[in-house]
Amino acid sequence: MVDHVVLLEEVTRTYGKGATEVAALRQVSVGFPRGSFTAVMGPSGSGKSTLLQCASGLDRPDSGAVHIAGEDITRFGEKELAVLRRDRVGVIFQAFNLVPSLTAWQNVILPSSLARRRPEPSRVRELLHRVGLAGREGHRPAQLSGGQQQRVAIARALFGRPEVLFADEPTGALDRRTGHEVLALLR
Repeated sequence: MVDHVVLLEEVTRTYGKGATEVAALRQVSVGFPRGSFTAVMGPSGSGKSTLLQCASGLDRPDSGAVHIAGEDITRFGEKELAVLRRDRVGVIFQAFNLVPSLTAWQNVILPSSLARRRPEPSRVRELLHRVGLAGREGHRPAQLSGGQQQRVAIARALFGRPEVLFADEPTGALDRRTGHEVLALLR
């Protein structure tokens, strides 16, 4: 039997009502095995981001179930979902979602800081080094290139040692070379 880290069962998600209703997902069932690297591809508006948001607990499906590491997260309350996203799920957003007033180091440890946990400085240094930002720890997002900002977002997503990592078009805003480097980091 396959060990799915993420499993969606007949997930449906619609937006709007009546004439403006859009079915972004219609009874989607899919599993993602632990340790796999999966790219979800399709045209704009096909439901890729909705799939990611429902699978990661950022949005709730209208019906169906979403399991992460065997737990049905569709039964979770908002507080439980927040803890899940902070402690067990890493998300790399297309727009990076870095806090402009914080340094690269501070952006990486932000989830830990919000949880009032002491970050492991050695872990922060290791991640920033692995993403090629050693020596840039004190720089704010505006002082970094787009590719460097994406690397900070990757380090932040990996900081909590998540069970699963979701990335919404992690290379969409990057040049080809930087895009290949980001994909290599994710692998």
